[in-house]
Amino acid sequence: MALPNARLRGVTVLVQLAPPVSLDPNTQKDLQRAVEDRAVEINYVRRATEGVEFGRRHPNSREQLRVSARPQRLSIEEVFPRADMQFVVKEMDEIVKAALETLRPGILAAITVRVRKQASAPGGDARVYLGERVLQLPQDRTRAFGRPIHMVGVKFMLPPFQLTSEGEGTVSAHDTDGIEVRIESLNEDIADLYVECEHHFLEARKPSSFDGLEGFIQNTEKFMDRQVAEFLQIADSDEGS
Repeated sequence: MALPNARLRGVTVLVQLAPPVSLDPNTQKDLQRAVEDRAVEINYVRRATEGVEFGRRHPNSREQLRVSARPQRLSIEEVFPRADMQFVVKEMDEIVKAALETLRPGILAAITVRVRKQASAPGGDARVYLGERVLQLPQDRTRAFGRPIHMVGVKFMLPPFQLTSEGEGTVSAHDTDGIEVRIESLNEDIADLYVECEHHFLEARKPSSFDGLEGFIQNTEKFMDRQVAEFLQIADSDEGS
């Protein structure tokens, strides 16, 4: 299964830094220069006593890159990227590496990846599809509101889990990550679903062991394209369903 006609709306990466790092004016400038030295285009900077934000805006497009550094967190967000996912991951990697070089955190306490996509809803109306086919809400329930429904959505929080087995024939499973899933009808286009998957990788890591974001983003995207699509019981037309 796969989300039908899926288009990327954005990717966000949050890196928790421990202990809190220093972000004095000189360190803020060093971080900005280190990012630019890695061929990441920047056209605005906002400095504050508690941190710095910089990035890239396009006047005639919703595309945007936003980098925010605070003593305990580094946030990187790509909104409506025109480039493919491979370029997005590479650019984010360069920003994280620049931050590790200049901010020198002791530990990466956690990494969170949020992937946002929109996908075609079977039948051409995401509100009807979510309400009647996925959530199976009877009309007498929705009639209780006494007015039309403009948007339908659902959110799930999937915490870390551990299953233990006793005896033969049982399977044990363990997952230290947390996942949040948000599915809504898209306000700007009722024919499409808005799907967001936020994956919390809660294992602490040493900065020296960081070798890129590709695995984190791939795991998040794979969960969206497989498990979320299976929950929605829809498949891409290329698969013949």
